Amino acid sequence: YSDKPVAPVTRRAVVCGLSCVNPSKWNGWTGDCPGTLLDQSRKRKQLEGLNYDKVLSLTNAEATIYGVTSAAIYAADGLKPDDMLFVFVSGHGGQNPDANGDESDGKDEFVCLYDGALLDDTIWKLLCKVPAGVRVVLEFDTCESRTMYRGVGTAKVVRSGKRPHDYAKAVGVRKQSRTAGDGYFKGRLLVVSGCNDGASSYGSDSGGNLTTCDIKAFASNADASYSAWFATLKRMMPKSQVPYLSEVGESFADYPAMR
Repeated sequence: YSDKPVAPVTRRAVVCGLSCVNPSKWNGWTGDCPGTLLDQSRKRKQLEGLNYDKVLSLTNAEATIYGVTSAAIYAADGLKPDDMLFVFVSGHGGQNPDANGDESDGKDEFVCLYDGALLDDTIWKLLCKVPAGVRVVLEFDTCESRTMYRGVGTAKVVRSGKRPHDYAKAVGVRKQSRTAGDGYFKGRLLVVSGCNDGASSYGSDSGGNLTTCDIKAFASNADASYSAWFATLKRMMPKSQVPYLSEVGESFADYPAMR
């Protein structure tokens, strides 16, 4: 690989599975989502098999807004350049009207946690707390997940793009601006999304399509880079669902996957 880490690194993970939500917090909606706990279990075993220093698992009532954010902050604490934080979520995702004018499609994306919505704006603010140089992988086996991390720069820059979700230039602008109103991201980010914004991620009792293909692709070549692993994963996906790989900051797609 062209850019392997040489020194030993610390790797920590937060793995979340939500097969339901609290209906009292979601206007009566129970959020039934079959296969998500299997996804969580398979992802946890995958990472533990790679000897992660810490894998925190949050299931249903544990996966509250406070629970997930505090677990991520705890896992990121003390990480150094080239260390890694891996956050995985299998469950529902949704969209709300954009609250601050930074979305080209006029909608904020969110993860459906047990007691409420974790907005992409909040996820971005949490990312901006990650220590400099730390590698972060976010994997969302949820609907509406392509820009669940937000990272879209200013509305003006986004709307100048050729496509509604062509965020590459805007992300670059945000990364370089230490005075951005909602934070400066100092790490390196790779996002694996089950589908585009405005689209659906599918699954069944046997698990989500994204997670199922993730596990199979990794098992077929555990030494593959992130980019090669994702290419294999994408070929395995049903034609009705298109996953995405996004990056912010210096690339680490040539590192061995999950390492």
